[in-house]
Amino acid sequence: RHRSSEEFALKIEQFFFTFADKYRVSPTVAIGVAQYPFLSQSKLAITTTSMINLNCLALFGATQILNVTNKSCWVEIAAIDNLQPAFLDGDLWVQGKAGINSGVIKVKSSNPDLVIDWS
Repeated sequence: RHRSSEEFALKIEQFFFTFADKYRVSPTVAIGVAQYPFLSQSKLAITTTSMINLNCLALFGATQILNVTNKSCWVEIAAIDNLQPAFLDGDLWVQGKAGINSGVIKVKSSNPDLVIDWS
């Protein structure tokens, strides 16, 4: 367990820095993290397989930041506490973006001033 997404992302980033140094490749990394359990009031509403889709959605946002800043970055997505699980019933890529755009999914990032285009 990690106390925060930022702490977790920094550990992943350090791993890649060490790897990049050893193999002489670019150390720049984008990290996407979905809070788990994604729905804190309904731990079984999102399956482990579905979490991969949510992590990919967060990675999609992080990649946009990476492309703008050319620096390592992270994005975390998390459902608000009172979110109805039925909102995320279906394709999580589509529903996740809709949730972000409507404000029922929170987004935190290493670069909070940059706007991510979720369309």
